[in-house]
Amino acid sequence: MNVSRARNLLAATSLLLGSLATPALAGLFVTNYAGSTVPQFNVTTGAPVAGWISPILGQPDGLALSGNVLYVASFISNSVTAYDATTAAPIAGWTSPSGLSGPAGLAISGNRLYVANARNNTIGAFDATTGAAIAGWTSPAGVSLPEQMVISGNRLYVANFGANKVTVYDATTGATITAFTSPSGLSGPYGLAISGNNLYVAYNSGSAVGEFDATTGAPIAGWTSPSNLNAPVSLAISGNNLYVGNNGNGTVGEYDATTGAAIVGWTSPGVNGPYGLAVSNIPEPSSAALLGLGGACLLAARRRRNV
Repeated sequence: MNVSRARNLLAATSLLLGSLATPALAGLFVTNYAGSTVPQFNVTTGAPVAGWISPILGQPDGLALSGNVLYVASFISNSVTAYDATTAAPIAGWTSPSGLSGPAGLAISGNRLYVANARNNTIGAFDATTGAAIAGWTSPAGVSLPEQMVISGNRLYVANFGANKVTVYDATTGATITAFTSPSGLSGPYGLAISGNNLYVAYNSGSAVGEFDATTGAPIAGWTSPSNLNAPVSLAISGNNLYVGNNGNGTVGEYDATTGAAIVGWTSPGVNGPYGLAVSNIPEPSSAALLGLGGACLLAARRRRNV
């Protein structure tokens, strides 16, 4: 190989590897219920993300994110809209599910989108590509003013605000999973987030966040609820960072998901009605890709030495 070409290849590969080593980018989507927008903020600082132009829709409530598709529930218009999470352009081919009634919480798993209807106490399951109803799905029993939902494996967790409990359902059939016992002492469960086997619950009436075993419902030892919460209604988690949307004062806090301590350097964005939170992540390159590039670099160096 020509020495000059080898040097160019080495330099280009080094630059590419350097760019791939940059930490993953992420944005925090927050519903601005009263303002009918969904702004996006930097997950580290809380500053608005440059270039993001929010879609305009009536009273956005729940959010769900799958890949680069952002689903937004509009409480007042009884609809769910799908947007490109980078450009905010509507997703072609998507039609809002019919029969919604005050859609609030959203949850997604694979190609299934679950919608909590707060007005008629039901949960619907829909095709996440088309919006068509999933055949064979039956809305779970005992749903009462459902708000945020999360899904883990085949378990659908629902904050039943009206019943003052969190209930777990089979995500395929809608049947109640009895092995989970709703945590005691809840005071207006509203927001939910899950990480591994840890379930976080925001108490809207009690202005606190609890952490529980996602299998049994038992409290997690050592957890202390973040202080200064004000009627929290939404939760989202990314790594060890827990975000809490406070409806009482229009703020979003960031906390250590292990201890509950406030994260230093975070400045709350100002929103009016943060009922939905969703964190987007641009994944880092796979190890295979990095190894492949490294191999190319070594091969180029070897050929150069053999010239």
